[in-house]
Amino acid sequence: MKTITFYSYKGGVGRSLALSNIAVRLSELGQNVCVMDFDLDAPGLRFKFKDYQFSSPIKQGLVDYIYKFSNEGVLDDISKYAISLKPANDFFKEISFICAGDIESKDYWSKHAKIKWQDLFFSEYGQGVDFFLDLKAQVEKKFNPDYFLIDSRTGVTEIAGITLRLLADHVVVLGINNRENLFGSKQVIKSLLSDDNMFPKKPSINFVLSRAPFDKHEKEKERLVIEKIREEFKSHLGLSYFDISVIHGDKKIEEEEGHLLRIDQQVQLGSISSDYWDILKIVTEGSLNLDAKVLQIRRAQIEFIKYMNETDNLRKLELLDEAIKLDGTKYLYYSERGNLNFKLGNIDAAIIDHQEALKISPSSPKLNYNIAVCYTEKKVYDLALEYLNKSDDVGYPAFYCKGFIYRETGSYDLALQALNTALSISPTQDKGFNTRADIHRLLGNYNEALSDILSAIELKPDKAIYFATLAEIYASQGKEDDFYLNLTIALSKGLSSDELSSARDVYERFLKQEKFIALLGKYDIDPDDIKNGNYTVRNVGLS
Repeated sequence: MKTITFYSYKGGVGRSLALSNIAVRLSELGQNVCVMDFDLDAPGLRFKFKDYQFSSPIKQGLVDYIYKFSNEGVLDDISKYAISLKPANDFFKEISFICAGDIESKDYWSKHAKIKWQDLFFSEYGQGVDFFLDLKAQVEKKFNPDYFLIDSRTGVTEIAGITLRLLADHVVVLGINNRENLFGSKQVIKSLLSDDNMFPKKPSINFVLSRAPFDKHEKEKERLVIEKIREEFKSHLGLSYFDISVIHGDKKIEEEEGHLLRIDQQVQLGSISSDYWDILKIVTEGSLNLDAKVLQIRRAQIEFIKYMNETDNLRKLELLDEAIKLDGTKYLYYSERGNLNFKLGNIDAAIIDHQEALKISPSSPKLNYNIAVCYTEKKVYDLALEYLNKSDDVGYPAFYCKGFIYRETGSYDLALQALNTALSISPTQDKGFNTRADIHRLLGNYNEALSDILSAIELKPDKAIYFATLAEIYASQGKEDDFYLNLTIALSKGLSSDELSSARDVYERFLKQEKFIALLGKYDIDPDDIKNGNYTVRNVGLS
């Protein structure tokens, strides 16, 4: 685990924003990342992950953890004070987040004010150093991160000393180009390079000139400014060499305070996103073969972007093949290729793709559902149900698919239960009403069947199969005139032989009637096609 602290002498320089960008990029590279908000006076790191969902509401955090030890003598489990940041974008891994605490509660500020920092570090029996070293050890054990990123408090305080000297392997110092920021940054870097009895460890340091107001046409002006600042630092610190990184200013980003997630921004050289990539290379030097990985992952992302913009399905498949060849760690690539293979009729290939995706994201109900639909298409219903039982969170489609399978296997009561659940979740699904109407017909519940099919027709009056279902209900009641009337309407609306085959039990009774044969002939349907049709759950669609 490499621990990187992000520090600034003053606020408002983009420190938390830089940390969130580095965290996102590391997670994009498949790294396990833990971030901690140690800016206890002005915690704001939680606001920098706009495209992430919190696994649970923030109820407690680092302040509560420290208070419990400082004031109550309890050394607790740090994982109880953390949540997960779940990415909306499927390219990224979850990030473990130890927040400062529930800053909206009075309890947070009360505990923060009562933490006994003096006793922790300066009393005769102070255990502050051991406590925070244990915190770092717990983070490594509980979260197993490749990188532990800490957002430090500003200024020169005991808290800054903890995050800079005690915990950090590498420190990123950010400052903007004014006298106050540069003065403070020089003083802090000098202290980090000096000997300290309490915090003897010396981290490596990276200074970043943030929010630099230069555009691509001002390269020479930028070079001169940076060279001047570099000479000031070298002279003050007594160093022969001092490097400076740059994050260019971007008013939109500064206003929104959000990190850069869009793939198209990441592949554009010279964008502000590339500034963060340059910093990432420095802070991960020696621990991550970044250049080779970044190149490969970016190439895969470009192939995926091409796939998203392509219209020809075979070409889309080639692009997904290339993306997976370049980067086989993204479940989205496999899932998309599985969907495309299903669409192309390559069902076995679709199953393999979704199973590969499931290995990467084993708790995904959508992937379980997609595999179930593929097995339903192959009529391997036992395996389909096995996967469906892990996909209830998908909602209506999962229960609809169960209803279809139970209908096909003759388990009508179970089919009815599944359809009832599906329609309770989504009560305006015309297909659900149609299928439930068919099940009610098979159970002899004709009034319920008629009610459901009329609801389906009301929702989608141009759907041919719904009039066919209505005809089938009338046929089951022995009402032949109503059967022929509604079947004629269905055929006129484009009813297919596959759709007719979904109720073979009804139509096979009419195959010897000349009137029925003549009606089918009028719409170019071969009676044998009803017997051989293949009406499947494909109409549900993948998730």
